[in-house]
Amino acid sequence: MGAWWVKHSWVLGGEGYCNTELQPKEEYAPCMSVKGILLEDGLTMKIGGKSEGRGEGFNLRAPTHLNGEVRYLVTRYGTLGNDPASPVEQQGEIDFECQSKASAFDGLTRACPSMTD
Repeated sequence: MGAWWVKHSWVLGGEGYCNTELQPKEEYAPCMSVKGILLEDGLTMKIGGKSEGRGEGFNLRAPTHLNGEVRYLVTRYGTLGNDPASPVEQQGEIDFECQSKASAFDGLTRACPSMTD
């Protein structure tokens, strides 16, 4: 079993980047231009299309914790059948668990974050 490494270079409130669905494909086109904003809680990022209201969907990314372990939760929202006239609804969640493994890019290993009192 192999490992997938995904890395985006962007800044919250910045110019954004061109995003595509992560799938095992040789070509990823067309992409959607997205940007990130920090929500009022100071932890949650909203990543979505640059043109609000077009039914493109978005996702929320936030750190969470479970039994002292810090995790990363991504909740995806979109319209049913990609119909821009449909209401935006939650389409799924991915709860990422930290693993201290060497990076396929540079061979470095980072410690997982933990909750401290």
